[in-house]
Amino acid sequence: MTELPSSHTESNDEHDLFDDWSAHPIQVGEFVIDFNEKTVTTSSGEVRNITPNSIRLLLLLLQKSSSYVSLNDIHKFIYGNQYKDDSSTRKQVTVLRKLFDDTDKEKNTSKIS
Repeated sequence: MTELPSSHTESNDEHDLFDDWSAHPIQVGEFVIDFNEKTVTTSSGEVRNITPNSIRLLLLLLQKSSSYVSLNDIHKFIYGNQYKDDSSTRKQVTVLRKLFDDTDKEKNTSKIS
């Protein structure tokens, strides 16, 4: 496992960010992310596949972890100048949240237990 790369990198180029973050698997909370294998491993050992668009979104959020990232910023980073409506961008956020068990359903279940 490796430390998180410094988030002060100013580059918003996907390839530069991928190079910065993909040298080794990284741990974020209870999850291990391997960008090269395109997987996320949970603390229980479950291996989940991560899609290219989810990787793009995750790279952006990791790089901008100390600042606000707007829906517009996400849209530009994932889709560039390609037209997509806001629902496509919101869907990518939802996919990533599910990948990391960050859903209202999961939160409510953990409160009940």
